[in-house]
Amino acid sequence: MKKVLTCVVAAVFAVGVVSASETVSFTNVDSQASSGLVTYNVDLVGGYTLGAIDWEGFATTLQDYTYGSELRLDLSGPLGSGTITLGSGGSYAPGAMFSGSSNLFSGAGDPAGTWTFDFYESYDDGGDGLPDATWDYIDFMFGDWSAPEPPDAMEIAVPSVTTGTSTSYEVEWFMFDIGMTLDMDINSFGSLYDTELGLYDDAGALLASNDDAGGLQSQILATLDAGTYYIALGGYNTAYNPVWDAVGGYASGDYILNVTPEPTSLVLLALGGLALLRRR
Repeated sequence: MKKVLTCVVAAVFAVGVVSASETVSFTNVDSQASSGLVTYNVDLVGGYTLGAIDWEGFATTLQDYTYGSELRLDLSGPLGSGTITLGSGGSYAPGAMFSGSSNLFSGAGDPAGTWTFDFYESYDDGGDGLPDATWDYIDFMFGDWSAPEPPDAMEIAVPSVTTGTSTSYEVEWFMFDIGMTLDMDINSFGSLYDTELGLYDDAGALLASNDDAGGLQSQILATLDAGTYYIALGGYNTAYNPVWDAVGGYASGDYILNVTPEPTSLVLLALGGLALLRRR
């Protein structure tokens, strides 16, 4: 059942710098209805700090109404475990090329050791455990680490209410600064579609994410120290990974983003502003 074709290490040398990557290739791999049914173990040589994981592959649908955005990979190994969304978009019959990049384990360390690739679908279109699609082929490149750049983001105030319109498979990015520790309420209440939220710090670490908070809208409650933070707002089925890695889902519409300190923190914020006025 194992369909691993190659596991190749390629090294590129520059003046004073050594960069390396490893490529893992699969053919004829089912994208199964649920996680844990189609798994493969691959040994990576390592010898470098893992950066982005890039992939490219061609998937063929086996069931009606299968969406590209439902193609998933659970990846686990020496640096941890997590989920990568491999595809995007809606129906793609009979087949389509998908590619992307993930920072799921970026900067976490040397990837040397055994990794498990688990291919599945986020929604079961076939029923009875039947595969929803097949990867005719898919290649993964484990690359060297380099410091990532933060996303282009709209700067917003605290507190604030921001409105706009988001299209399918788009992620809206926002950035805010706070000068003291605050209990924050970040939500999309009042939006006109099924939203999801992710919260990142200024190093790209994923602090929290939320799908539904008592309805189709999302909410993150968090105590945040003074600093800079990023919010990623996407539609249903958005995947949030570390290092500012967010892959948008298909839901779209008019959004409302509310960024508000909790009542006790509002008092602290007001007192801080008053003290600043008195110094002038």
